[in-house]
Amino acid sequence: MNFNMTEENQGLVFIPRDELFFKIAIISDPQVEKTRFLNQFVSRRFDERYLPTIGLNISKEQVILNDEMGNNLVINLQIWDIAPQPQFYMLHRPYFNGSDGAILMYDVSELSNLDIVPEKIQEIRKFCGDIPIFMLGIIQPYRTIPIEKIAKINEKYKLSGFYETTPESRRIVENIFKQMVKIIYERYVNSTR
Repeated sequence: MNFNMTEENQGLVFIPRDELFFKIAIISDPQVEKTRFLNQFVSRRFDERYLPTIGLNISKEQVILNDEMGNNLVINLQIWDIAPQPQFYMLHRPYFNGSDGAILMYDVSELSNLDIVPEKIQEIRKFCGDIPIFMLGIIQPYRTIPIEKIAKINEKYKLSGFYETTPESRRIVENIFKQMVKIIYERYVNSTR
């Protein structure tokens, strides 16, 4: 347990602050520019350049949650951006291992993006168990994937939810991570009771 010092009236008061670490895996079809999406959350910038992930990219970010007692909890995230190219499939098991949550990304303009979804859901659950999985669609100027199709996949595979956003929208990016962290934290608390 860490302690933060704050000034209150005349003296110093120690406020307890617990810190937890959760691992989140991000996976997509090779054409989805998930690294640009992650930059919105981690570095708070949108990069116009497309830089593909080679193997693995690990980012860190913190999310603050309030527990049932009103205490601030600092949740440290390790975000594993896993390269989707076939030559890296053999590394998926160690990359997924120990993940507390996963985000499957797709591009709404490419129907073929959904081809990997059932396989990746099964792979994640095989290596990680029943962790929260969200789907995140990247909105493009045109759409070929009806939102009803995504809703059916979400329901069929009992996913934690799905969102759609533009790569530039930071608010939705933050919301999906906060919702995921809340689910993971609640499971963590229930497992330690």
